[in-house]
Amino acid sequence: MEHKVFIVDDDPIMGNLLQSQLTESGFEAEYFSSGEDVLEKIFQAGPGTLHGMVIIADTIMPQTDGRELRRQLRQNPETAGIPFVFLSARDESSEQLEALQTDADDYVCKPFKMEELLDCLEKVAKHAAESRSPSLPEESPILPEESPNLSKESPILQEESLSLPEESLSLPEEFLSLPEESPSLSEGWDLAEMSLNDIMQFAESDCKSGELALKNSKGETLGKAFFSKGRLTDAQMGQLEGEEAFYALMEIKEGASEFHVREIDVPAQITESNSVLLSKAKNILDRSRQLFSRLPDQNILLNIRFRKIPSAIEEKAGGERLGRILSMIKAGQSVEKVINAEEMSRPGTASLLADLLDAGILEIPEYEIPEPNFIDEELVSFLKNTEKQGLTGILKIGKHQVKEAIYFQKGDIIHAYHGRSIGKKALYRILSGKGGQLSFQSQAIIIQDTIDTPLSLLIEEGDKEIETLQRLKRGSFECAVSINAHKPEKFFQISDHLGLVYILSLVQQYGRVKDIIDASQMTDLETYKYLLYMFQKDILFVGTEKKSKIRIITDSAADLPPEIIHNHNITLAPLSVSIGQQVYLDRIDLPAEDFYRAMKHSDRIPQISPPSEDDFHQLFRNIVPKEDVLAIFLSGKMSRTFHHASAAKKKNYGSYLRQRQKQQGADSRLGFEIVESGLVSLGMGLLVTEAADKIKKGGCLEEVRDYIRELIPAIQIFFVADTAAYLNKGGQIGKARTLLGNFFHTKPILVIQNGEMTLIDSVRGTKNAQELVLGLIQQTLASPETPIKVGVAHADAPELAGQMKDLLESRLNCRDIIMSLIGPVIGTRCGPGSVAVAFFPLSHNE
Repeated sequence: MEHKVFIVDDDPIMGNLLQSQLTESGFEAEYFSSGEDVLEKIFQAGPGTLHGMVIIADTIMPQTDGRELRRQLRQNPETAGIPFVFLSARDESSEQLEALQTDADDYVCKPFKMEELLDCLEKVAKHAAESRSPSLPEESPILPEESPNLSKESPILQEESLSLPEESLSLPEEFLSLPEESPSLSEGWDLAEMSLNDIMQFAESDCKSGELALKNSKGETLGKAFFSKGRLTDAQMGQLEGEEAFYALMEIKEGASEFHVREIDVPAQITESNSVLLSKAKNILDRSRQLFSRLPDQNILLNIRFRKIPSAIEEKAGGERLGRILSMIKAGQSVEKVINAEEMSRPGTASLLADLLDAGILEIPEYEIPEPNFIDEELVSFLKNTEKQGLTGILKIGKHQVKEAIYFQKGDIIHAYHGRSIGKKALYRILSGKGGQLSFQSQAIIIQDTIDTPLSLLIEEGDKEIETLQRLKRGSFECAVSINAHKPEKFFQISDHLGLVYILSLVQQYGRVKDIIDASQMTDLETYKYLLYMFQKDILFVGTEKKSKIRIITDSAADLPPEIIHNHNITLAPLSVSIGQQVYLDRIDLPAEDFYRAMKHSDRIPQISPPSEDDFHQLFRNIVPKEDVLAIFLSGKMSRTFHHASAAKKKNYGSYLRQRQKQQGADSRLGFEIVESGLVSLGMGLLVTEAADKIKKGGCLEEVRDYIRELIPAIQIFFVADTAAYLNKGGQIGKARTLLGNFFHTKPILVIQNGEMTLIDSVRGTKNAQELVLGLIQQTLASPETPIKVGVAHADAPELAGQMKDLLESRLNCRDIIMSLIGPVIGTRCGPGSVAVAFFPLSHNE
């Protein structure tokens, strides 16, 4: 009997995961995103359809959660007997878990293993059947006798054989590093967390002697391995011994293991070293997977072609054993029965069959293509006829939104593309489309094969993939998924599974399920299953990673306009300006316009002072409880601002961290970066706005810090002073040069070099000065078309700033220009009437 399972969870990833895996296990599973939807379905269906039903429900959902759903169904006699399995979070309190135990027929804590849920379903369904008919014989267990795609003793996913660029498989080192403490070999482990491969490495490193028992989820021993001083000397599984038993044990991916330390007196059946043995096992398992990928069905019968058997194959299998396997095939035994006959291990026999197929000793008979249910009939008919006629050429499908084509070589499909996708992924996307004009062009094909699977199997696999994807709730494809960085041991467990590592690298790059599927080289369903598997194993979680907010702090010498400071949530640390006996805070109680008016009426140069160490401490302590800090300050050669801020951080970082942990939890970290820009005015202002843009796009603190440090050398800033008088007062140039400048009415041109203001030239007239600045900018650019980001600031000279802006826009490729006022730091040095131009080149893609 096929049992119905209704899944109720507001998380579409979890819902689709359960629906997909339970369907593969033989259940009639259906997913609902709310309690209201499942209530409507149940009452519409009527009482006759409720026999054998089980409901899996989350305990925390908006409106009708699992408990409320159960309460409403218990009020109706016809639905009161439906058994419930609740899904609960592990961090629920003991009182909540106790309530679950009393409310539900059973419950499972997230994250869970699939066999735990299957056991729960079996138990509650059996109990419900006994309650309904106590005098009748017990019903059959709820689990199907055979679950070819998902069983308690086999992994949910098999490793895929992929040819991927090595760099796409890389992960951050912290994900692939070993846990700080190696597990003790006197304990047992979950095989999903520590495989036989891992155990062998630990046993060898510890030089352990003893007996390792591998058990299934029921505690039954499946096989044993024996170690002497860290080296594997024998293995047993069923009737198999030695290497073949070891290869069989390597297939076990789920269950438990126990290591009993003792001296081993079992005669050594294995003479190879552990490393050689593991290498041989990997090759055999790879060949085994290759065989299964070539077969349309494991129940297929192979044909024997009478050719001489290569000596290498005979030596590998042994003449007597090879003869018995060929006799079974000749007698009409299926592949499934041959590989389970215990003449050799399953992977050993499968590897041997793959060798015999490659050598032409065996052949796969022609397989009748099943009629698909979800692929366009006209397209299937065309593919069959093309194969039958042995045509070579390209089939193009018109009227679809993306470009797509299928390549044939003597009737076999060897390549396909669909937009940017190629291979099987592209082919299955083509098969999922409806309509479109078919146009075949016969021509020679010179292209790398991306498909080497028979048409019959392609249609069968494609039809199944299309059906499964159509069952899934489309909302789950829009979900964002993130890596659970708080559990690095999980990444160690999958580090040798290239398919999982590859998909994990795509999660890092893209984040959204749809984008990950589009970018993957695997088929859409393969990618989705890998995501679901890692979600179930608590390697991924739904949603974006919770990042601390980043607060940018800069000083008032950045000369940024108020609207940019406000829009980017930038905190300003004002410098102090002393004019006569009065002390003002720059940009707070002394706007730039007022500064220049006050400066004209004073015969003394205003004095500029940085915020004190205590000023910075008071500022930082108000930010750190909730936000990380990125502070960007002007050149240390022009002000002590950077030094005072760094001293405040160094002295008080411990107390800042305690503030953060008190606010956000004991495991919270505090990011705190201070950068000396070596710049001033809008040179530093451009740097600050770039940092703000990177943060807005999701950059983390370290990424933004590294980016702006790399950007600093690319930013240049030129100043055109109206007169040399203020440069002389500030000590920038000597008295003689000032007199000459005043006599010839020259405009000093200055630049920031090595964090200091440096005079580089003087020219007569405003227009000549502007042309000189333009020429200096052009000299630094690779070409006149190079895009640049620009800042133009002025010291109470808006007309001159406007002229400079117009000149730059007419002669250069300016993508963005920020206009602002020069503040006191530069104003005291260059004086009123000065104009500053800051810029940096952009890439053509920006």
